[in-house]
Amino acid sequence: MSSTDANRARAGQPAERLGRRIGIGLFWLLLFYVIGMSAVSIIPSLYWPDLAPRPKGLQTEQCGARIEALQQELLARATRTIRGADDRGLQRWLVAWDKRALELSGGCGPLERAHHDLLRLRRGVGSLLAEYRSDPMPVQQRLRRLLKGLSDVGTSGGPPQG
Repeated sequence: MSSTDANRARAGQPAERLGRRIGIGLFWLLLFYVIGMSAVSIIPSLYWPDLAPRPKGLQTEQCGARIEALQQELLARATRTIRGADDRGLQRWLVAWDKRALELSGGCGPLERAHHDLLRLRRGVGSLLAEYRSDPMPVQQRLRRLLKGLSDVGTSGGPPQG
């Protein structure tokens, strides 16, 4: 390499170094900005939920209608489960119901107490159904099978056996 080539290479180095330093500085500034903004928005939401931004609430009438519909659906499904002694698909249905009920959290304004009561009703109905599935449901299913067998014998023309 000639001395003129070496001089040209050295002349470009300070400019390249300056550009690299500016780029590294901008990277660190951006990194600190992202970390700082994340900390400002996430940490207060975690430790002081009252300060967290709330989703826009529903109108009181809409929220009341949804609470009423959820209550009716929950009680109707529980009634069908107990009457029919059949809990197929119940758990999946309850998970979907819970999701819809929790979507109302914090957005019902004056009906927030009604929403809490709806969730308490859900816990009670869930406990009732869990208890029902453990013992009364198998007894009810066995009774149905026995009574169905008895009615089948009675309709076949033979004398009922007792």
